[in-house]
Amino acid sequence: MHQKTNFKRIYKHKESRLMNKDSRKKDNFEEAIQSVLAEKAEVPADLFPRIMSAIFRRQRLYAGLKTGGFLISSLGSLAVIFFATQEVIWQFGQSGILNILSLLFSDLTVVLVNWQAFVLSCLESLPVFPIILISGAALLLLVSLKFVVENTVKLKNNFYPKLIVN
Repeated sequence: MHQKTNFKRIYKHKESRLMNKDSRKKDNFEEAIQSVLAEKAEVPADLFPRIMSAIFRRQRLYAGLKTGGFLISSLGSLAVIFFATQEVIWQFGQSGILNILSLLFSDLTVVLVNWQAFVLSCLESLPVFPIILISGAALLLLVSLKFVVENTVKLKNNFYPKLIVN
């Protein structure tokens, strides 16, 4: 019981101290506001140009970061296109689709009579996954290059102007 009594006394002491601090802070805050309002502080003349130049610097930084990121994305998609193209060439040689397509030149009449079977056999022997991979990587490459060109033009043409202070 003795320990609990001390704890309550300490807790009440802290609570009263906090209440005194809050009331002192409130008085100090009100006094600070009154003093600021009484001073009629003036805004520095170069505040607006400094803020705008900081904004433009930040925009140029982000444009540079975007350009770098999209360049890396473009290089990655080029690598994917290269390796997927190698895979397509290898699978074309393994699947025999070149032999099937050679029928177009040797026996065109047979191909025209049995065109449904010919088309179906061509589609079955196509390497679908590498072709889809090449298409997706080519789309990513085009989109990345679009953003690289946009951001590079913004950076080179000073799209983000520097402020001229009069």
